[in-house]
Amino acid sequence: MFSPGSLAEGGRSSRSRRKAPAETGKAEPRKAEPRKAEPRKARAKAPKKTKAKAPKKTKAKALAKTKAQAPAKPKAQAPAKPKAQAPATPSPSSSAPPTLPRSRQTALLVSGSLCVLGVDEAGRGPLCGPVVVGAVHYPAGTPRLPGICDSKQLADEAARDALFAALAATPGVRYAAAIVSPSRIDSVNILQATCEGMRMAANAVLRPDEPGGREPAGPGRGGDYVVVGGGGEAPGAGGAYALVDGNRFPNFRGDDLEKRPEIRAGGRRDILCPGEAMVKGDGREFVIGAASIVAKVTRDRLMREYDKLYPEWNMRQHKGYPTKEHVAAVWKHGASPIHRRTFAPLKNMEFNEDGSVKR
Repeated sequence: MFSPGSLAEGGRSSRSRRKAPAETGKAEPRKAEPRKAEPRKARAKAPKKTKAKAPKKTKAKALAKTKAQAPAKPKAQAPAKPKAQAPATPSPSSSAPPTLPRSRQTALLVSGSLCVLGVDEAGRGPLCGPVVVGAVHYPAGTPRLPGICDSKQLADEAARDALFAALAATPGVRYAAAIVSPSRIDSVNILQATCEGMRMAANAVLRPDEPGGREPAGPGRGGDYVVVGGGGEAPGAGGAYALVDGNRFPNFRGDDLEKRPEIRAGGRRDILCPGEAMVKGDGREFVIGAASIVAKVTRDRLMREYDKLYPEWNMRQHKGYPTKEHVAAVWKHGASPIHRRTFAPLKNMEFNEDGSVKR
């Protein structure tokens, strides 16, 4: 048996043996022996995959291929010579104003009238040039010419010219254009001059041609005159009825001769048939719209001819209307022989005998 003391000693001895290193000091760490670096085995690299390049096309081959694919060019042919034809009826475009109706004309024919005239003017507002009035007899049995409308709605001059040519070539149509001079306008005022032109044009349509009535309008014809056209015969005044654009029928009133006897100078007379005025009739009734085209085209052609005589005022461009350019030209060059001296600003200016402005 062991005594407690021995056990104690034995326990201490065993613990002391365990803790001996701590008591005697720390054990020295083992030095790691350096390992010899083994040479790495070089990995065999896989060969890079190279794309097979297509053989380059030569320029010659590429051009040959494109030429083979391109469609063959048609051989140029000489244009066929157009045959001479009558003026074609213009077909109105989608943006053109619609053709005017014949509402009032139809109602008058139903009520007993035998023929209906349309009357309209062009050129009341310009500072120079004549006022021109157109009158048209368009037979009731003739189909409406497409595109006939108020000439002011046709901005294209070529379109108006084409309509005028087609109108003149329409079977049975008879028209007249009365030219009232600037001197007459200054003498009786623009309203009376316009009424005179309406009477002249309407009566020229109703009556047979007068001597010289088929001569074209032009600067060489002085004074006031009428030009007649179309292939239709004069319908005569019996059973005729005139539709006039505006708010006043142009025949003389009871007191006109007493107040203004000069308006009948030169043997001017009333329209030979009854009629009525239609406010804005050139945009409402077919036959008045046709008359507006006759008046507008006739006057524009005249102004282009006047431009050749008086190029300083550029009448070809503004047709005599009071644009800024035209007014500036009047101040610079004065008044031409066809300027209206009673229209502003000319009526407020003083001119020398040669037409130049007094400074």
